[in-house]
Amino acid sequence: IDDLGSLINNISVKQVEEHSLDYALSKLIGYLPESLNVNSSVDLNEEDISPFVKAQLFRIIQEVFNNVSKYSDASSLKMDLNQDGSILNLLIEDDGKGFELEKGKKGNGLKNISHRVNKSNGLIDIYSAIGEGTRVNVKMPTA
Repeated sequence: IDDLGSLINNISVKQVEEHSLDYALSKLIGYLPESLNVNSSVDLNEEDISPFVKAQLFRIIQEVFNNVSKYSDASSLKMDLNQDGSILNLLIEDDGKGFELEKGKKGNGLKNISHRVNKSNGLIDIYSAIGEGTRVNVKMPTA
């Protein structure tokens, strides 16, 4: 898990800037454990998305993947990222052990995710329950 965290963190936003968000995400997915069945779908027009939003979106996904790898014991992960006009929709679900969202108690990972969504003028909904996995749903503008 520690090695995975290091590898994931080494995939920098530079790959988004130098190549594309889709390219960087495919590299990120490649670092997930082979035991994790990953189903991902990306349908975007990256030319419509500001570099700032692409960077924030990449870091949000990176943090969610890190949390899934470290804590969930999931066997499958589904990510759907699409664009509806000027709105980006991100849904990441896992079938892991889940956790209880306590009022006002979030780990650093969830705080970082929420902070990045807020900086991008987006909305986030996180659902998790013991034995039911976790679902992260983000909506944010392209610019």
